[in-house]
Amino acid sequence: YERDLKSDPRWLEQAKELSEQALKIDNRIASAHRTLGQAYHYERNHVRALEEIQTALARTPNDASTCRALALVYATKGDQENASKASERALKLDPLNYESHIVLGIVKHLAGSYEEAAAAYEQALGLEPSIAERLNGLLDNALLSHGAHMRAMNLYENYLDLHPKDYALLYKIGRANQVGGQIQAAQPYIARAIALAQQELRRNSRSAHAYLYIALAQTRMGRYTEARDAAERAVSISPNDPQVLYGMARMLSMQRETAEALEWLEKAISVRYSYRGILDVDLFNIRADRNFEKILHAGL
Repeated sequence: YERDLKSDPRWLEQAKELSEQALKIDNRIASAHRTLGQAYHYERNHVRALEEIQTALARTPNDASTCRALALVYATKGDQENASKASERALKLDPLNYESHIVLGIVKHLAGSYEEAAAAYEQALGLEPSIAERLNGLLDNALLSHGAHMRAMNLYENYLDLHPKDYALLYKIGRANQVGGQIQAAQPYIARAIALAQQELRRNSRSAHAYLYIALAQTRMGRYTEARDAAERAVSISPNDPQVLYGMARMLSMQRETAEALEWLEKAISVRYSYRGILDVDLFNIRADRNFEKILHAGL
């Protein structure tokens, strides 16, 4: 469900090649049509993706996996009505499969129905507790987006016991406090995140990840100029790292530099379409801009 689109060109080409070979042997193989459609989806070729996945669904109308794949294509291209129908059908067909709930959550999340998205993710987690790490970046951002910061804090606190020096996690705890209006409570976590990221830089001066989180944390402390310097350093080290590119968009969004933030979001998506990246609450300030939806749903 959360394979990043365009994540591995070699995998995509192999998937397309094998699917096309199978279809030359027998054009009725639904799974080959679905796989080919998913490969086109990862390339953001919405037209071909829909053609292949709809063909698969015509062959096997009660296949939940195909309904889930169809829902994500519709959601990615911005067709929320059909995305909802497909995700709800997948859930009806396969209600005990946690992936059905996750796909429904992503569809609701992209539509801005944050409370419903969080409920769907929590249902998935209830069915399969071992997927907690996989839901990181989806459930917590849905909770923060609809104002349930304490529930997000509870998620983070569970991880903090295991990873007390994780500066990204400390940043998220500080952010959750800020979103909940607990400004004073946020400061120690954000300051600690910066200190730990700086420690990493003393060990590895080319850690783009550390520079990125320094930039995000400094932005939340109002230190915009320093934050930009750190973010630019991250980009200079890893100019094609999608996490860094999304991070630059997040930082600029928080600084209310909407035009720049949208430019960097477009760059990030062109490298890798990531649900976690585009649904991050740090992008909240630019979600209302009409160009945000255009960038999210643009096909190739």
